[in-house]
Amino acid sequence: MKSISALALIAAILLSSIAKATETEPNDTPANANTLRLNGTDSGAVNPAGDSDWWKVTSTADGRLSIRLNNTRNGILTFSLYDTAGIILLNGPMQVENNQISVLEKDGLAAGTYFILIKGSSSADASSYYISDSLFSPMQANDKEPNNNVSQTNTLSRNSTKTGHIGYYYNNMRDSTDWYKLSTNADGLIKITFKSVSNDTILGSVYDYYGKTILDSAFATKEITPTIKIDGLASGNYYIRITTAKGFTPYILSDSLLTYNTYPRDREPNKHPYQANILPANSTVTGHISFYKNNKVDSTDYFKLTYTGTTGNLSLTVNILPALIDSLVRGIRFDVFRDTLAAPISRNSFSQRNNILNLTSLTAGDYYIRVRGLKQSLGGGVAYSITDSFGVALPITFISFNGRVNNGEANLNWSTAAEINNKGFEVQKSMDGETFAPIGFIKGAGNSSGINNYSFSDPKLLSGADYYRLKQIDFDDKFIYSSTIKLNYSKFDWTISGNPVNNDSWMQLQLDKASNVFVQVFSINGKIIQTINKGNIPEGTYSIPLNLRNAGSGMYVVRLVINNKAYSKKIIK
Repeated sequence: MKSISALALIAAILLSSIAKATETEPNDTPANANTLRLNGTDSGAVNPAGDSDWWKVTSTADGRLSIRLNNTRNGILTFSLYDTAGIILLNGPMQVENNQISVLEKDGLAAGTYFILIKGSSSADASSYYISDSLFSPMQANDKEPNNNVSQTNTLSRNSTKTGHIGYYYNNMRDSTDWYKLSTNADGLIKITFKSVSNDTILGSVYDYYGKTILDSAFATKEITPTIKIDGLASGNYYIRITTAKGFTPYILSDSLLTYNTYPRDREPNKHPYQANILPANSTVTGHISFYKNNKVDSTDYFKLTYTGTTGNLSLTVNILPALIDSLVRGIRFDVFRDTLAAPISRNSFSQRNNILNLTSLTAGDYYIRVRGLKQSLGGGVAYSITDSFGVALPITFISFNGRVNNGEANLNWSTAAEINNKGFEVQKSMDGETFAPIGFIKGAGNSSGINNYSFSDPKLLSGADYYRLKQIDFDDKFIYSSTIKLNYSKFDWTISGNPVNNDSWMQLQLDKASNVFVQVFSINGKIIQTINKGNIPEGTYSIPLNLRNAGSGMYVVRLVINNKAYSKKIIK
């Protein structure tokens, strides 16, 4: 009898320990679930058999929620994790054998209230337990919510870094989109870098026009951190959208703004002549053209110049900054008007970093300069400066610039009719006609009113075509470029640099054999404007100045006669 009493006492003690659990009844539905403190521990009992316990834990941040169940008695328990007030099963059920510990986890959960259901594995199982939870949050701070549409954007400051979370889940909803707004204060290039901290892929996109027009996008993973670079953007508001199709991850977002502030932008609006900015005598103005914002570009800039010189000569120096994205020069159209209702007196296209336009025979009065970008779309932005000089004499007058291959060498020859303050000529060479490097220097005549002939030989010929040009340098280090010649004799060809042409346009002539060459320029009514008789010249590439300074604006015909065979092209000045 004593042994039976001892067994009964032990059973009573066990039942007593189960009854003293910290859970409170009833807690058999999600509505009356007990609260489990975040990163805390509580105890409970599934007793009698068939009982079920609900717990709820409220997380304060995104992350991985870990639930640990310690089954302290002989019954077998199961536990499951839910959200949406205990309706949506997130993980489980997981079985916990007697006197065992199991851990149930779910990553990618947003901050919120989650529910845990504990019950016996069968209707006959009863046991006591300890339950604890842990929340493991990413190191990267979350973005401020809501920001899932363009009207709720977070601010991304210039030249800054933000962190955020994307794809985290709560109550049957996933945070699939984050929006940011970047406000720039200058024209330039923006760089946006996206980094996915985990292995899940995110898509970063850059928009303008209030988030309606996509400018560029890129995918980011843990291994791939792309940087979107968009050049030629006008100052304004731009929008960044981060999305994920599936999965979740913290991310890092950063931006930087590179500007063209070396040449500040012109005062806007100046799209029409009556809005023209003033270009004072013997001074410099700067401007920006073709920068893009909200599906539009600044297409036209006008400047007004009042000419008061007495010689009739005007020199306009136009410098262009290379694009920030690739260091290449984006071209501009540069037209000069005496009367904006009539055709321009000079039409030009500039695509070099430094350009000089010399006008002669001007009369006193107002002149207008119109600047337009050659590319009127995204990426066509150009920063430029214009310097005017009254009464400046032309530094040199080119007669010709020619080249031919002889005995494995490139022989270059050029002639000038007059030189003023000419230090000399830097001979430059290129493989592609775009990037030139100096290969020699020929001393100039200084000041001369007669004809001067020059030559240069290059023994290091490249495979395929070779390009050459001259950089004429004054003693005060000002310079201008000649036209470019291409040494390639596989066929006969001829072109005219620029159309519309300007006063100093050249004709490029490529001869595959020795030929008799004769050139004439006619007005549209048949009047001869210019005659150039080159005579019999050997095979090679020739650059022939058309010298159209005395020709007014209008349409002309260039007639080329090669060995009594005639060719013609129409040009506009």
